[in-house]
Amino acid sequence: MRKKVSKARATCANTETDDVNGNPRKVWTKIKFISFIRSAKIVLPAVRKLQGHRNTAADVVVVVVVVVVVVVVVEVVLMMVVVVVVVVVAAVVVAVVVVVVVVVIVVVVVVVAVAVVVVVVVVVVVVVVVVVVVVVVVVVVVVVVVVIMATV
Repeated sequence: MRKKVSKARATCANTETDDVNGNPRKVWTKIKFISFIRSAKIVLPAVRKLQGHRNTAADVVVVVVVVVVVVVVVEVVLMMVVVVVVVVVAAVVVAVVVVVVVVVIVVVVVVVAVAVVVVVVVVVVVVVVVVVVVVVVVVVVVVVVVVIMATV
């Protein structure tokens, strides 16, 4: 419940610096939420209006603190963005390297398999040719021997 204040006391209150009870007004309770402060041009007039006086050291301190906080927050956000970008780029590079290595391994395996098949085919062809040549030579020698024996 609110206290009743005498009219004289209420009218004597300095509304710039005091509340209706004559007590100094708490200026900072008026600032409930500041979503985002873009620069000191927004902060300084707001502080002056709330405090009801011109430029003071407190205004400068408030502006400096707000600007430093904004700069720190922006730096932290930028650093997080940089870290995320670096991690994503690293993941993409690792994935590309893994794919390239797998493709190279597959190509090497296929080339080796084809080489083995070619070597086996060549060996088989050479063996078949040698066997055919040997058989033909043996047949020719046998025929020559039989012909020579028959004529003698």
